[in-house]
Amino acid sequence: MRVGRRDALRLAGAAGLGLLGTAGSAAALVQADVLPGRNRRWEDLDPLVPDLSPTHPRGPVEWLRFRSRFRPDVDTNVLVMTPPGTDLAAPAGLPVCFVLHGRGARAHDAFLMRTPGFLADAVAAGVPPFAAVAVDGGSGYWHPRADGTDTMAVLLDDVLPRMAAKGYAAGPDDPFAVVGWSMGGYGALLVGQTVGAPRCAAVGAMSPAIWRTYAATRDLTFDDEADFARHDVVAGAHRLAGVAVRVDCALGEVYLPAVRDLVAAIDPAPEGGFWPGSHNRRFWRRQMPHHLALVGRALGGPGNARAPAEVGR
Repeated sequence: MRVGRRDALRLAGAAGLGLLGTAGSAAALVQADVLPGRNRRWEDLDPLVPDLSPTHPRGPVEWLRFRSRFRPDVDTNVLVMTPPGTDLAAPAGLPVCFVLHGRGARAHDAFLMRTPGFLADAVAAGVPPFAAVAVDGGSGYWHPRADGTDTMAVLLDDVLPRMAAKGYAAGPDDPFAVVGWSMGGYGALLVGQTVGAPRCAAVGAMSPAIWRTYAATRDLTFDDEADFARHDVVAGAHRLAGVAVRVDCALGEVYLPAVRDLVAAIDPAPEGGFWPGSHNRRFWRRQMPHHLALVGRALGGPGNARAPAEVGR
């Protein structure tokens, strides 16, 4: 049975102000399934969790477009987001962090996530600067597919060399990072596991769209069971050794059980946690500043002089 407005408000009151910032008492009960209907209840409570907006004006942005042999039938658009004061014609060796969107979206969704402004906020707060680079990925789940497309190769073999040619620290020996949400969260984990440390310095996954079994996956997510097994990020969690990792997931998330498995499999335990919210941009926008801070610490700014990797939320 769906929760009425009065019941939803009563649950929110039971959690108190803690619902707005951390997993409070009601959140813990829902998370533990003591309160039934976890997903439905979070759908009702989700509007009570506040949104988040940047406080600083964004820095310069630039669009790139090219036709890749790994996506031959469409143009691939790339959104390059930089901190305030960056000269796009001479970016002074800024390191690169990929920003991966969810299924069926595009690079432009980085604007909907307010990424340029959050990047400006992070740098103003002392996070070492870097460029955030969003790339069109369609719905291919950021890995090689039977139809010949390979959106991971677009990132590594197309975009990074183009960024290096423009003056960013994106050459074969330069570390990079990757963050994403939903399908992009899965992609960030897979890229990190495929490339590994030290070249992949940091991975941030917000509500990664992952499953425990191939039978549970959505149509067209994987070509077949063998494709699922080859690209199972829970089974491949050990390949993140040496990579700075953050994983955040909403308590009302359909992917929550598999994400719990993932977090338990990562050693040492990643930053992040499980918080009030649902599978939507409002939840991801609340997590984005923490992921950008992780990236900046891991990459260390121009010249990749690594900063201390202190943990904090």
